[in-house]
Amino acid sequence: MHQITSGCGIEVLSERVLQQLARDTSSDALPRLLTVFMGEVKKRVQLIEEAFGNDDEAELREQTHALKSCAGTFGGLRLQESAKRLEEAASSGRAMKTPGLMEDLGKVAERTLIEYAQYQIDLENAS
Repeated sequence: MHQITSGCGIEVLSERVLQQLARDTSSDALPRLLTVFMGEVKKRVQLIEEAFGNDDEAELREQTHALKSCAGTFGGLRLQESAKRLEEAASSGRAMKTPGLMEDLGKVAERTLIEYAQYQIDLENAS
């Protein structure tokens, strides 16, 4: 249903991961958890953009690592992969020379937020 993929074939939203998260916590808690996740994505992307704009690769590395971990926990696999690539570039001192990675992260984050918002609506309508 929501296993949307990008051109690279990685899911934007993994329903399997979200179903496991619901089993590990509770299905009633999942909509609230998704709200927290979406807020975290927005916050981290803003901090990543600021770090990139300030040429601060250490902060960029820290924020992309946090986003990568959060996205993985919530099944945002495409966002996790995009954050991983930018984190690796920052770790090797190449992030500022590869603005396409930053642009990709922004697009993937936007798509992720859209998919998760729709998934949350679908959950609420199903109950």
